[in-house]
Amino acid sequence: MKTLIRFLQTLAVCALVEVLGLLAVARFVPGDAGFLTTCVLFFAVDPLFAAAYGVYAGRAPRERWFVPLTVGAMYVLGTWFAFSFGETAFFIYGAAYLLIGLVAMLISAFFAKRRAAQDRSDPE
Repeated sequence: MKTLIRFLQTLAVCALVEVLGLLAVARFVPGDAGFLTTCVLFFAVDPLFAAAYGVYAGRAPRERWFVPLTVGAMYVLGTWFAFSFGETAFFIYGAAYLLIGLVAMLISAFFAKRRAAQDRSDPE
């Protein structure tokens, strides 16, 4: 039950950032400012979000393995809704954000495991 609640929370946050955020920019920001804002989302906000959620998943990778997948999938859905439904070029960015999330998750899990082992071997 706890995993289901975390999944729904993850899904809600990803939907807000990846889908609704992009839809809001695409619909309400006009012209060149919309293009600039979309580029900032694609090249700064979304990779940082994927990395942050990867670190979050790395704290408990057995329970949160789905988080990088959710970020990548929500990105693809958000771009399809905002721009062109079914456009396959967005899969490349989705795969890149998935990869960023997975790498961040693995690094975070490695350091968490290392820190836990260090705490066990260093009694105070």
